[in-house]
Amino acid sequence: MRSSAVKAKNTGHKLLVAILIVAMFALGAVIFFITHAMQKNKDNNLTDAPNAFIMAASQSISQAADTSLSLAQRIYEGQITLADINFEAVFKDCIMLGDSITSGLSAYGFLSESIVYCRIGGSVLNSDEMVKKAAEAAPPLAFFSYGTNDLGMFSGDAELFVERYREIIEKFRAISPKTKIYVNSIPKPSDAKIASGGYFYKWEEFNSKVQQMCSEIGAEYIDNTEILRENPQLYAGDGIHVSPSYYPLWMARMAQAAGLQWLILS
Repeated sequence: MRSSAVKAKNTGHKLLVAILIVAMFALGAVIFFITHAMQKNKDNNLTDAPNAFIMAASQSISQAADTSLSLAQRIYEGQITLADINFEAVFKDCIMLGDSITSGLSAYGFLSESIVYCRIGGSVLNSDEMVKKAAEAAPPLAFFSYGTNDLGMFSGDAELFVERYREIIEKFRAISPKTKIYVNSIPKPSDAKIASGGYFYKWEEFNSKVQQMCSEIGAEYIDNTEILRENPQLYAGDGIHVSPSYYPLWMARMAQAAGLQWLILS
């Protein structure tokens, strides 16, 4: 009987490619497991939740690739852990643009500063130079993530916001026309923050306009809203920023949207 284990001995390279393909198809289910693992994480620390991510991924891959020599088996047996997941390698050809929430990708050590082009208080109103600098790097992929600060800066005017958002993306494309553009949804503010006043209640309207803009300009919209809907414990004290444990979940969504090989070893 020619099992996948026999084939693996003869075509190790093909097996690795197959495993990565299976992993990508399994990622939707993996994210579900991550979310529930996060909810069970009583200490809400960074280590346990991504390790649940790894275990869920290994189980999904192991069911599809039955080989004692497989990468999946090494993960399942605990030979590969969080320390072996190199997020820098996953997003090595990418650029991240955004505000202080996005800057957490480098601030918490997931990605290097050479990948993350952000600033505290970042907005589509004040990021022209940052966008220009990022575009000059001519990355294959760029992930935009603006809007949290813009809710107030545009006084809740979603139309005016997306008009300006479109402008900075077009400026980026003028410099780096071959870059594939991905636009993240605006993170949902906490219920308490929305109730506190201001324009935070406009976040859904803003996201709707962002999604429409993406459709019009040929960019890919990434909807991340359910991460914080289902995991409110990931909010920081201000109800806007997020804890370190948010970032692996967010990066998994971006990797899935872009078709990146997210299970890469350091």
